[in-house]
Parts: sequence; structure tokens; C-alpha cells
Amino acid sequence: MIVLVTLFLALGFFVLDLVAPIGLGEWGLYMLPLLLTLRVKKWWYPFVFAALCTILLLMGLHYSPPGGVETKWGITNRYVGTSVLWITAALLVQRKRAELALRESERQMRAILEYSPLPIFVKDRSGRYLEFSRQCEIVSGMSRKEALGKTDYEIFPKEVAAAVTAMDRDVWQAGRMVTREVKVPFKDGMHVHWSIKFPLLNEEGKCSAICGIVTDITEKKRADEAIRQSEERFRAISEQSLMGIYIVQDRKFTYVNPKMTEIYGYTPEEMLQLPSVIDLVIEEDRPKIEEIIQRTADDMKGVRYGLRVRRKDGGVITVEVHRFKTELNGKVAVIGTLQDVTQRVQEEEILQRTTEQLQTLSRRLLELQETERRHIARELHDEIGQALTALKINLQAVQRMANSTAFAPRLLDSISIVDRTLRQVRNLSLDLRPSMLDDLGLCSALRWYADQQAQRSGLRIQFTANPPEMRLETAVETACFRVAQEALTNIVRHAQAHSVWVELKVEGKTLHLTIRDDGVGFDLDLIRQQVANGTSLGVLGMEERASLMGGRIEMKSVSGEGSEVHGWFPVELAANQTEHLAELIEK
Repeated sequence: MIVLVTLFLALGFFVLDLVAPIGLGEWGLYMLPLLLTLRVKKWWYPFVFAALCTILLLMGLHYSPPGGVETKWGITNRYVGTSVLWITAALLVQRKRAELALRESERQMRAILEYSPLPIFVKDRSGRYLEFSRQCEIVSGMSRKEALGKTDYEIFPKEVAAAVTAMDRDVWQAGRMVTREVKVPFKDGMHVHWSIKFPLLNEEGKCSAICGIVTDITEKKRADEAIRQSEERFRAISEQSLMGIYIVQDRKFTYVNPKMTEIYGYTPEEMLQLPSVIDLVIEEDRPKIEEIIQRTADDMKGVRYGLRVRRKDGGVITVEVHRFKTELNGKVAVIGTLQDVTQRVQEEEILQRTTEQLQTLSRRLLELQETERRHIARELHDEIGQALTALKINLQAVQRMANSTAFAPRLLDSISIVDRTLRQVRNLSLDLRPSMLDDLGLCSALRWYADQQAQRSGLRIQFTANPPEMRLETAVETACFRVAQEALTNIVRHAQAHSVWVELKVEGKTLHLTIRDDGVGFDLDLIRQQVANGTSLGVLGMEERASLMGGRIEMKSVSGEGSEVHGWFPVELAANQTEHLAELIEK
């Protein structure tokens, strides 16, 4: 609309210029519509209108009727008027741009006040609010319209308003930015605000208003307090810990607790000034710790290891370290615990030597026991067996005599007694040490023993072996046979079983013995308790024999569903049986 008005006025003045004689003030008529261009939104419109006016003035100079003014003065007048119009247009454009920039600045300021996540406000010298951001409305519960023109005492509680206005006075007096914490009560408790206030200067450089920005740092304060308390708890625990606690960054100690200094014999200051933690490790173990560092360079998980270190007094101790990686102050850090285990290691070494000695003694006792059994079995078979056989032959010779009819019943009874005694001696000899275990090997001995137990107890015992024939080291064969013997004896005594399955097979480098039955089963926990107490000597003997061979025993049982005994022994084939066993396995 303003554009049309300015164009209409310009055309009207042009028409007037055409009908009127050339005068001196025609260009002044165009000043009115030119000033009206200030109301047009487009900043460049005054220049366009000035250009239009220039054209109209030149055309008016050419077509206007002559007047009382000389032509040269008319031309001069119009050129001067054109210059004035362009200068005015330039001034109008400058003002227009300034107004547009001001409106843009106000729009941006309004956007900041509207969308800022922090409360922002502006107050005059009397403390009344000139601006009140959207976040201020949310925090105070008061709209911008309600807050503008009011003071802090009209919005906040008296004690809060007093603290806020006191800060305002400091800004007015100092003429610079002031920051301060202010506590403000809310429904959910006391909040802590971090307030930043600074002066706004006018064209004369004087403070005309105050702008403030507030942020709620309640959660940060709580977090800082929680961190402080956590650090205090950590320090209290660390100071009282019976284990050394340390933090390492760039291979240097940044923290050590008192126990750590006690273990090494240094003061805290001396430990923190050490060039490298590696210097504490003895020379022989340094490659080990370097390898651990390289291997775990990118691993943030915990690592546990032991090494030997040197104390300040030169003594060497063994320590156990448990450490993990983390990040502290933007740098990789190693946090760990350290314990002096020198005494424990020494005790473990003594215990290990004692255990090895006991195992050697136990192995030797078992060897002596087997040797003694073999000797007694041979004596029963060779000496007593032969003597009983000779006695039987003599009794039979007496029986055949013609005059022995009167003694026939006693002779028959004596011969029967000798037969029973011979069988008992033979069985006792075989039970002590089956000769076929030495002569034919483990499979034959177990097959024979299973048949013997089946005949004695009436059980159905099924024996399988894979490969069917094998020869192992004598100690392994003896241990496996004795474990099977004890297991079958327990089944006969306690299981109330009808069927038993005995399986012997080679699995890689392990000999696996399995004995299953369909009996009533047993309480596995009770058996383990008896083994721990030493009251179940049979099971204890089985486990001891297997352990001495480097094997193990495992038992399984479910009440009413039978039981299983598994034994694993290392396969150490006799030298002359290796090729034969390979052929059997291949077949």
C-alpha cells in the first residue's frame, strides 16, 4: 500500500511539473513520498524511488514550459535536488538497515530468551525486570507478563530476594561480571543455583541494566558431595586395608596406601618418586612382568600374577598382584592390590614337598603290599598247596590199602576236608594276587575276577574291553584291577543288584574303567563325608590308588536307580605292546 501511495504521489508531482513553468523547488515535492518509503519493508526501496524521481526530474526539465528562471539555474537546481534525493535515500536505507538489524537482534534475543535451557533475565537500576526468559517462567512459576516491572521482593521469598539484590549491588558497584552460589528453597527441598550477572552498557559506556544467567547446580553439588564421600570412604578403607593398594600411571606410582609402604619398606614420598615401578622387580622376573604388560596392553580386565620384588633393605619377597586398567583424569591408569605371600609360598613349598613325600611313601607301601601279596600268594600256592596235595595223595594211598576198611569213613572225610582246604587256599592265593594279572594282563584278570564274583554271588556280570587285549605298565594294571575289585566287592555287599556291567576302554591317552549296577544306589553326600572323615577306607583306597597313578575316580548314584563308578588312568603301554594295541584299535 505504501509503495502505491509513493508511486501515485511521484506521478502527481511529475504531472504538476509538466504543466507548471520551470521553477526552483520542484525536486522538493518528491521529498514527501521519498520519506514515506521508510515505511516500506524492503530496505532497498528508497534507492529505487530515488532513481524514479531522478528520471522524472530530468523529464520535467525537458518538457516543462519555460519560466522566469534561466535555464542554467533550472538545470543546476534539478541536479542539486537529485543529489539531495539520493543523499536522503542513502540515509533512509542506512536507517532502514539499522532498524532491520535491530529487529533481527531483538528476534534473536527473543529466541535466546525463549529457547535457552538456562534462566536469563535483565533488570534496570531499580531492580525491576525488563526481560524474563521462558526458563525463568518455568523456574519461578510466574509468566513473563506478570514478572516484567516487578522486583525480586515481589517474586521470591524475602531471604532469597535479599541475597539476589545484594549480588545486584555488587555488580553495580564493581561494574563487571560477578558469580555466586545462591540457595533457593523449592517444594522438593533446597536447590543451589550458580548465578552469573554482568552489566549492560549504554552508548555512553555507563551501566544501564544488569543481565543475569542462572543454572541449577543442585545435582552437580550432590554428585560432587557423593564423589567426595566416596573418596573419603576409599581413603579410609585404603588406609586401614591389610593389603597394599596402589595406582600407577606411566609406570610411576601416583598413590600408595600405608600397607604398600610397609611391604616395601619405603616412605610414601620415596615410592611416589621412583622412576619406574619395574625397578622394584628383581632382574630375573622383569621379563615376566614386561610380557604381562605387553600381553594385557589392550585388555581392561583384571589380571592376577605373582612375582618377586626387592625391598628397600635389599630383601627379596614374593608378592601376589591383582590389577586392572581404568582411566583417571583422561589417562590410562592401573589400579591394583598387592599382598606379601612369601610365608605362604614357603609353606606351600613345604606342603608340596611333604605331599610328594607322602605320595612316594604311599606308592612304596602299595608296592610293598602288592609284593607281599604276591609272595604270600606264591607261598600259599607253592608250599601249602603242594603240602595239601601231598597229604591228599597219601590219604588216597592209605584208602587203597586192603586193611583200611575200618578207617574208610574217616579217610573219605579227611580227603574231603583236604579238597576244601585246597580250594580255599587257591581262592585265597588268587584273591591276594591273581597270577594271570602278571602273566596275561589286566583284561584277562578282570574277566576272570568278574566270572568268579558272578559264580559266588549269583550276579549277572557283563565284561567288555576295547581293545580286547592290552598290556599296560604293571603299576597302572594293578591300580585299575584293585579299583575294580573294590567296586565289585561293594556291589556284592551293599547294592542288592541283579546285573553289573564292567567296561574297560582306551580313550586317547587315557584308560577309562566303568562299573555300573542296577541296585538300590547310595547316598553320594554321605559317602563323600565318610571319605572326608576317613571312615570309608575302601573308597579312600580307590581314590588314593588312582591319584598315585595320575588318574581320578568319580562316582554317580541315584536312589533306586543304581550307581556308577568311573576311573581314569593314564595309558602307559608296555614297550612290546604298543604296535599290537595300535593294530587292535585300527581293527
